[in-house]
Formats: sequence, structure tokens, C-alpha cells
Amino acid sequence: MNLHVSLQRETDQLLRRPNLRLRIGEHLVDLGALRVLTRPDHPRLTSKAVAVLVELVPHAGNTVARDALLDQVWKGSCPTPDVLTQAIKELRRAFEDDQRTPRYIETIPKVGYRLLARVLVLEAPE
Repeated sequence: MNLHVSLQRETDQLLRRPNLRLRIGEHLVDLGALRVLTRPDHPRLTSKAVAVLVELVPHAGNTVARDALLDQVWKGSCPTPDVLTQAIKELRRAFEDDQRTPRYIETIPKVGYRLLARVLVLEAPE
């Protein structure tokens, strides 16, 4: 097994821990609560938007294909590409990101999406 595959598995396991918190750019995200804690006025994220974020995190800085995101987040169903577009819009609103000058999520036309912001995994409080 190569190093990349090993690191990918470790990251996947880490991101599936309950009550995990991530620092994404300047925002703090509580995955278990579906909340961007630095935006307490913002509504909860949907579970699908959080699932898209969890798929983007291990590939931060790299493009993740639309089809790969659809396959992973909407396993066992036949979603339209619009569901992914809506999840990305939801994340952009939560991060106060602008599609024209993105700081968090960049659209790679006809290919997919790229998480631009730095990601830190934080220990959940007791």
C-alpha cells in the first residue's frame, strides 16, 4: 500500500469520528451539530452539505470531480447534478464565500470543486 492510500484511509477514519470540529479558513465547523460555530446566526447545514464538505476536506487544494462527489454523497440513488450545486451554494453561504472570487470553494467548470481554505482538525470538547 502506498503512502497516499494510507493517509487517505486515516483521514477518512478521522472525518467519521463523532462530534468532530474543523477549522476551515477563519470558520469553525462542528460536523456533528451541522453548524458553522463562527456564524451562530446562520441556520444549520444540511447533512448532505456537510457530507460534501467531508469529501472535499481530504483533497483540500485539489479538484474533486462532480461525479465523484455525487457517487460518494448520494450513494445508492440517482441524483441530478442540481443537488450537488445546491449543497455547494449552501456551504458558500455558510462560509460567506463569493463564487466569483472564492476563498473557500472554487468551481472548476465542467470538472468539479476545489476546497481552497486551510483545514485543521480540532479535538471535540468534552
